[in-house]
Amino acid sequence: MKHGKKPDFDLCVGISTEASLNYMIAPGLLVLFTPLLTGLLFSKDALSGLLAGIIVSGIQIAFSFSNTGGAWDNTKKLIAEGTYTSK
Repeated sequence: MKHGKKPDFDLCVGISTEASLNYMIAPGLLVLFTPLLTGLLFSKDALSGLLAGIIVSGIQIAFSFSNTGGAWDNTKKLIAEGTYTSK
């Protein structure tokens, strides 16, 4: 970036977006093919156990993220208002 010249934000966002999409290919394929391969290689009982475990652990993670996000948001608001002081 040259002095006095405005930065190209669109280029930065484009590079970041392309990199993130490339890094998400492997996890996406894992999510798609794990149940398929489990059902084909093992049995329907193994597949139902896998799906039940995914649902239970997913709900647990969702609750945790929800509570954590609310706590971060409340803390951010307290700091922005200036009412939060460290002891």
